[in-house]
Amino acid sequence: MKRILVRLQYLWYWIKASNAHGLHSPYVFDFYNRVLHPKNKKDACYPIENLRKSLLQNHQIVQVTDWGASSKETKTSDKRISTLAKFAAKPEKYARLLSRIADFCEAKVVLELGTSLGISSMYLASDKNRLVYTVEGCPNIAALSQAHFLKLGYKNIRGYTGLFDQVLPEILSETRADLIFIDGDHRKEATLHYFDMCLAKVSSKTVIIFDDINWSAGMKAAWKEIQKHPKVTVSIDLFYIGIVFLNEELSKQRFVLRF
Repeated sequence: MKRILVRLQYLWYWIKASNAHGLHSPYVFDFYNRVLHPKNKKDACYPIENLRKSLLQNHQIVQVTDWGASSKETKTSDKRISTLAKFAAKPEKYARLLSRIADFCEAKVVLELGTSLGISSMYLASDKNRLVYTVEGCPNIAALSQAHFLKLGYKNIRGYTGLFDQVLPEILSETRADLIFIDGDHRKEATLHYFDMCLAKVSSKTVIIFDDINWSAGMKAAWKEIQKHPKVTVSIDLFYIGIVFLNEELSKQRFVLRF
């Protein structure tokens, strides 16, 4: 039933979403053409996608620790790596999008909350001059991602293991991220909390990406609050992810764009 509902919601999103012809903002028009629908798309990162294929065939069991939104309760479960690769890792289409967004905003430092198996981390780190900080709450999953970074030679990724509330202050005390990808606890209160924590160390050029903005009623509500925030100027809804720009030179506008 939920799957049918999501499909209906996606259909409605597609109907109301705009393409390049409906954009009157030069900045967003440029973003649409260079990032969402570029004429010369980058080739897929084959080493990463080959790794993904191997993970999808890996039926090894790993014990996953899942922290609750309050970071006071945990639950553990046994999951196959293949299941994590299928449902937790970002699909290639969106992983490549993350890389293009990082290129568009000329990000030198990226912060990712929610490493999972490290697929999106490596796409974000595709520019070797870019430094990616990524945080994973589950020690077993973090160990897997670190092994993947080492295997594919990604020396520009710094992986952290622990609760976001504990690790974020440490990272934010030493750097200011140009791009932030929040893909952790998909609940309203937690999402808004991490957003507020990150806002303490951003610049007007920082871009923030939120995963699964239509995943639940709580995430929809969080996304609406984020769009209203005084520091947010432009927001872009791509159904599965939301993107906000803090650039003070842009007028406050909301866009629903096809991707």
